Amino acid sequence: MASPTATDPPRAVPVKPLPLDVERRRWYDAVCARLDADRLTSFLVELTSIHSPTGAEREASEYAAAVLGGAGFESHVQPMGEARGNAVARLRGLGGGATLLLYEPIDTHMDADEDTDLPWAGPALRDDMRPEGVVRDGLVIGHRRHHRLRVGGAEA
Repeated sequence: MASPTATDPPRAVPVKPLPLDVERRRWYDAVCARLDADRLTSFLVELTSIHSPTGAEREASEYAAAVLGGAGFESHVQPMGEARGNAVARLRGLGGGATLLLYEPIDTHMDADEDTDLPWAGPALRDDMRPEGVVRDGLVIGHRRHHRLRVGGAEA
């Protein structure tokens, strides 16, 4: 195998999956049965295509809050200036269990501009450095990060 070059996308880090106990496997399977891989992929492509460098992530936050609101979450954007903001969403349970916090930074670390990002980011901008979401080999590739979706037993 050839050595990776600066234009190759990052490789996945091997992770050893641990088995779930019977109850958690039942929970996992129930959640996966309700997921729509095409809908999740579409969301990630759209979100990845919104350029959101640090300090200018409000548009991406507004999009995420709108999608979550449409999915039944209580959602809003927490403004942090004219161009900044956080998407905040809450889905209330039945009240008997623990609260679960999901956190995902929405800003990106680069401008996705060859004049400002090169040469420190490498000799050229790779696809995963550009604010344009594309699906390739089951991954949504773009400037946000590589996303692999696993729905049920199959990856999407």
